[in-house]
Amino acid sequence: MYTFPASTPLHTDRETLSSQTPPERTNARHALTQKWGDAIITAPEWREWISEERTRMYETTETPFEGRNRVLKVAERAVANVYGITCAKRGQEMPLNTEKIIDFEIWRMLVDYVTEDIIAGEDEEDRFMSIEEVRNVIERAVKQNQGYYEKIHHIFELQNKFENAVHTQM
Repeated sequence: MYTFPASTPLHTDRETLSSQTPPERTNARHALTQKWGDAIITAPEWREWISEERTRMYETTETPFEGRNRVLKVAERAVANVYGITCAKRGQEMPLNTEKIIDFEIWRMLVDYVTEDIIAGEDEEDRFMSIEEVRNVIERAVKQNQGYYEKIHHIFELQNKFENAVHTQM
């Protein structure tokens, strides 16, 4: 596991992170968030991390369920931390990240991710989430993104495809 020296400033840690290859970057991101907290990751960095984890899911030797759950955990961390600024560890200086507002694109990525098995027609035993679990994610996404009138239709479209696939498979 990669570790960042405790004495290095944040900008040096970020430079180290950006110079890593995608597999190394995953370990470095975990180390960065261990040191500075999840709130230090910006919305674009969360989107990049989710995309890299989705790509990596097919390149590793872990089971499909392990890979999919790893991607889901990163996406869930992203929506939890982009929605609201989390507090820094006591005693550490923490720059406020002004991007820590609801990021619609992260929610769209999460809904797209959790609905793809069912939309693709996967058998029930091959799905990593139940229909009700997927519906709960969609419901949370709709609630969190109600103010994005010009964008929320993307989530509704995924929800519609998902529900049509559910009814077709029954």
